[in-house]
Amino acid sequence: MTLDIPDIRTGDKLKVVYTISSSDGVLYKDTIVKIEAIGFPDKDLRVIDPVGKIWYLNFSDVRKI
Repeated sequence: MTLDIPDIRTGDKLKVVYTISSSDGVLYKDTIVKIEAIGFPDKDLRVIDPVGKIWYLNFSDVRKI
């Protein structure tokens, strides 16, 4: 499921669809994240996980809860 830009706003909470690994850590599947900003050149969203780490994700990486 992908999200359209009008469906979400800054401050909304989303659920991660699958586990995402990077050199900075792991964002696990089903983690609830909060949107901090929308619209970047290389990624669609900037979100914050429950620990406070910032992640840059695409709309396809998350779904609305």
